[in-house]
Amino acid sequence: MNIKYRFKQVADYYGLSIRKFEEKCNLGGGNISNIGDGGSVGADKLSKISDNCPEINIDWLLSGKGRMLKPPTSHNEASESSQQHEKKQGQSTIPYNIEIELLRQLLESREELISELRERVKILEERK
Repeated sequence: MNIKYRFKQVADYYGLSIRKFEEKCNLGGGNISNIGDGGSVGADKLSKISDNCPEINIDWLLSGKGRMLKPPTSHNEASESSQQHEKKQGQSTIPYNIEIELLRQLLESREELISELRERVKILEERK
């Protein structure tokens, strides 16, 4: 999977065309759509994407390694992410296979968060 395809996945996640995604990120028209199959993206563009799409894992976008979405780092972020997804779900244009994978990633990240919190509780209980 090349970077252009990963951009398409991100745009699909937001229910946007590539052109609308470029607008969302304050990028010039064609910045993404004109990337070649082996193309690259400059740091200035990545910064704009990161600022406008903070839940997207930039490492994944560049390399394809890891997960598309950053795991929530706190209970509040997990709740916000869930609420945003629930709002989008009613008007989703994401293909089912991508939506299923995103939901699996969200579930796994929450399970990891729960596991980390259980470890913290265990450590604190041992300190009593």
